[in-house]
Amino acid sequence: SVNRKLTREIEERKNIETELQQSEEKYRSLVESTDDSIYVVNRACRYLFINKKHLSRMGLSKDQILWKEYGQFHASEKSKSFSREIEKIFRTGESFQREHRSERDNRHFLRTFSPLRGAEGEIVAVMVISKDVTKLKKLEEDLRTLSLTDELTGLYNRRGFMTLVDQYIKISNRMKRGISILYADLDDLKEINDTYGHKEGDRALSDAARILRETFRESDIIARIGGDEFVI
Repeated sequence: SVNRKLTREIEERKNIETELQQSEEKYRSLVESTDDSIYVVNRACRYLFINKKHLSRMGLSKDQILWKEYGQFHASEKSKSFSREIEKIFRTGESFQREHRSERDNRHFLRTFSPLRGAEGEIVAVMVISKDVTKLKKLEEDLRTLSLTDELTGLYNRRGFMTLVDQYIKISNRMKRGISILYADLDDLKEINDTYGHKEGDRALSDAARILRETFRESDIIARIGGDEFVI
């Protein structure tokens, strides 16, 4: 009945609040001094605890979010995904991590989901520790871009070309269609460098790269694979 369900929910809330109060008192300084967002939800994805950092990120007070469902503050697809992750914890009892991009501010987070157990060892809730890894993700993207692109022209470098063309070849083989590979070099680059200096030689290479970008399709792979060598 509704009354029994309400009674169970009240008892569950009291039990969990007792568990959380004990944990909070023990780890309060750690939980509130960290730059990580920390929150606890039950199986229905209702917030049971939120540290100050996460409240600040959400722009809400504790009263506005406690015992409210995750889905009230997040998009439908994100909420469904989060619910599946919480259910996985209750089903397996094992911690795991997931990367997450916040649509609120487009920041990247690494979320650790861990079970919280009651006095008899049963899982009563899930703790989520959300670490901001936006700077790390940007660094990874920058390093990947640097490793695959030519610094002077902005085209792909040899490594970038080989990485992408390998995938193109696999696709063409699967579709039983051919691909075209064009090779070009910039004539008399050495003479330009010797006569006008390397700065003008670099400008000539950049101009050649611009012409190639304007000539070919956006979907084509254009690369500088050597000093004056280009391949499309």
